[in-house]
Amino acid sequence: MASFILDHGKNINTVGQFLAMAVMLTVDVCRWFFRYFRFAAIMWFNEGSFRPGRNGTGSNQPN
Repeated sequence: MASFILDHGKNINTVGQFLAMAVMLTVDVCRWFFRYFRFAAIMWFNEGSFRPGRNGTGSNQPN
């Protein structure tokens, strides 16, 4: 009975470590995706049609 309880505790510990690793990976992916999306949104807002571009026409052409 004691060995079964110890085995069960070891199982819970492994599952907890796996869950913590999965949560950390998910947070990392979400943080990277948010950073990339914010960078793309800033570029899109700077070069897009909402604000005028460098030539003031509002197009996203480089010149």
